Amino acid sequence: MPGLAAKPIIDVLVTVESMADEARYLPHLVGAGYQLRVRELGHRLFARSTSVSTSTSCSTTTTTRRRPTSSCATGSAGAR
Repeated sequence: MPGLAAKPIIDVLVTVESMADEARYLPHLVGAGYQLRVRELGHRLFARSTSVSTSTSCSTTTTTRRRPTSSCATGSAGAR
């Protein structure tokens, strides 16, 4: 809908057959720049930090933004 406000990021949900089988998915997410931040039963939370530079006529400011990504087992309540 034109003019509708939205956040400037895309939420990503990764579903896997087994959360316990981290060897199948963890290396791929880490290789893509994500860090495992939370390990809970049936849920993992990853974050990827990106640097954003803002320039003015006087200075340049660099800030770091976290991009969270969740991972849940296929068919679980978190994946629905």
